[in-house]
Amino acid sequence: MNECNWTVFADSKDRLGESPMWHPGEQAFYWVDWYGPIIRRLKWGQDKIESWTIRGETIIGSFVFARNGKLLIAVDSG
Repeated sequence: MNECNWTVFADSKDRLGESPMWHPGEQAFYWVDWYGPIIRRLKWGQDKIESWTIRGETIIGSFVFARNGKLLIAVDSG
């Protein structure tokens, strides 16, 4: 049986962290805390996690990287 070695990438205390995406231009890792709803970013080699809370009672379905450092976020409310 193969042994797995796990490493904690970010200690963010998310209730449900999902949708991980790597942004090669920023050298940053993005993900969603579904219950926040919050989008988080951790740049490679840094310890500080940046967070953006999405206002209102909404659910983040997905997100993609857009031009000029922006994110396009799909939410259940439109």
